[in-house]
Amino acid sequence: MSAADALPVRILDGHVPYSDGSEGRILEILAGASDRSSDSDELAAAITNWPSRYHLSRQRANLLRPLRLGAGLRILEIGAGTGVLSRYLGETGARVVALEGNIERARATALRCAGLGTVEVVCGSLASFDDPEGFDLVCMVGVLEYAASRAGGSTGHRVFLSRAAALRRPGGALLLAIENQIGVQYLLGYREDHLGLPWIGVEDYPGSHGIRTFTRRALQRMLAEAGMPAQTWLYPFPDYKLPAVVLTDALYGLPEAPDIVDQLVRRPAGASTPRDLLCDDRRGHRVLVEAGLGPDVANSFLVIAAADGTVPTVLPDPAVLAWRLGHDRRRGWQRHLELRRSGGGLTIRTPPGGSSEAPARPGWLVHDPAKDEPYFAGRTLEQLALDACHRRDTAALGGTLVTWRGFLDQQLLPAGRGDDDAHPFAPGGDGPRLPGEFLDAALSNFVLDGDDLHFIDREWQAQGGVGRDLVMARALWLFAQDLIRSGVDHPWCDETTVDELAARLGDLCGLEVGAGALDRMRAAEAELQHIVTGRDRNQIAADLAWLGAQSRVRSDVAAALPFRSLRQQVDLLSQRLRDLEQQRRDREHELNHSLGEMRESAARLRGDLAVANEHLAGTLRELDAHRSELDSARTELAMWRAWRQSFDRKLPVRAYQALRRLLGR
Repeated sequence: MSAADALPVRILDGHVPYSDGSEGRILEILAGASDRSSDSDELAAAITNWPSRYHLSRQRANLLRPLRLGAGLRILEIGAGTGVLSRYLGETGARVVALEGNIERARATALRCAGLGTVEVVCGSLASFDDPEGFDLVCMVGVLEYAASRAGGSTGHRVFLSRAAALRRPGGALLLAIENQIGVQYLLGYREDHLGLPWIGVEDYPGSHGIRTFTRRALQRMLAEAGMPAQTWLYPFPDYKLPAVVLTDALYGLPEAPDIVDQLVRRPAGASTPRDLLCDDRRGHRVLVEAGLGPDVANSFLVIAAADGTVPTVLPDPAVLAWRLGHDRRRGWQRHLELRRSGGGLTIRTPPGGSSEAPARPGWLVHDPAKDEPYFAGRTLEQLALDACHRRDTAALGGTLVTWRGFLDQQLLPAGRGDDDAHPFAPGGDGPRLPGEFLDAALSNFVLDGDDLHFIDREWQAQGGVGRDLVMARALWLFAQDLIRSGVDHPWCDETTVDELAARLGDLCGLEVGAGALDRMRAAEAELQHIVTGRDRNQIAADLAWLGAQSRVRSDVAAALPFRSLRQQVDLLSQRLRDLEQQRRDREHELNHSLGEMRESAARLRGDLAVANEHLAGTLRELDAHRSELDSARTELAMWRAWRQSFDRKLPVRAYQALRRLLGR
């Protein structure tokens, strides 16, 4: 398919001069792509940064998956952008009008939707658009917040909303997706998505920025004033842009909502959101849900609004309480889950559908997503472990990990080699082996329901079984990474790296997690992620090695930690500094005392040396006198010897000496 196959663009007056600068590159990517579908692996492979992720990610369509869309519906998308959602809407069989104010983006939409005869692309503003046929659904995704910056001043949002609502058919609905002005991520210090500043929404946007979001109550009132009091509210996480989870009001109303929301949402903000955290955002979110504030502080809203008494046909199945939607996996590995009411309890259901095209699969990895299973009420081992870490209770943490290992040990297969030991998660030699469904033995996949421990979400399987030690090392490493990088309290020092923490966690449950085990785990994980996402395995392995070396004292990690954690670090370091300063003062005092004693000793030694020198000088003088006397004596002796020799040579003396010899004397 070439760029020449693009749909025509109907151009109106009143273009909107909005651009993020990436439109040219997106047009090039779309023009060169053979597969432009909403779940295209080809487009996903071109993602390199945030703008390209926003325009090309498969997760964008997750926002609309809970709705009942299809042929027979006529849908208007206002602010279609580069056509990500228009393409998905067209794929459902609905007739779609994609209205976009930026000409480059409109062309991208026309190119992306080429081949879909049910899609029409229009370039122009909402004010210049009219359609007497009307629409069953009018979609505004990430649009309302900009209304006042385009036109209308402080009333621009209400005027824009009324214009959009007027395009509905009788019985039609308006779909609105927007960030929450007081979403949990903003309350906990994340920067506002549009203006890049923390707290600016909480302060009700001081100044005249034009761009703004709204609270739940404010939006309810605005929609009602626009003639749409019948409202169904959904809550996408981490936000409406790349949602992985969508929750309902009915879920928040359950007694067990705090546990379920925590298990589904986990960390409430996306990894790409700039962070200026005040605390552990996951724990903070749970506290707000426990207080009954969950819907009011959700990060984003997805609202289907209609006239009073209207029940739009697009509304989700009321039996579904939550959707867990596919991440950025390749097409054939996608999986979507529904948490449903069923009889007197809850069930997890994998709905049918999705792409029939599967990627080339290795022989060892089996994907088994089509399972319906009961929902087990209770807390996951991950939640229990996080609670123990928060209390810095090593004994409780160890108890949780021992429970986990004990469950796994009960599932061990008989000793011996498996049918297929060629895959990266196979045990080495005759090492302990688990059934292949335990490939993902993460702590979050074990639920403690009373005294019973349940292993859930058995989506992945490895032929021939998996090495127990390897999958345990993987689970502990993933948990350690979350502890290090999220700011959760734990009992170890901030210098501890992810790899070191995984080893400490292994110690608590009797598993050796050394460098060799971690290297093997990273190689296996890189291969698994490569298969599922299509990313380069060498780059994945390098990323995993980099993550393993991270600790909270590294600047890039510390910069993303909650202010409370940073404050604790500052307080700890300040105390260390005070202790070191006291040690320095004590040592200085000791050294000064020793120096005084040494100076006194030196003075005494100098006095003793002076006396010794004086004594030595006297001794030297005496020695010189003795030497002089000795020299005089030697001189006198020499004189006597010379006189004696001279005397002995005289004749009378020689005669006398000869006579004595004769006489024998």
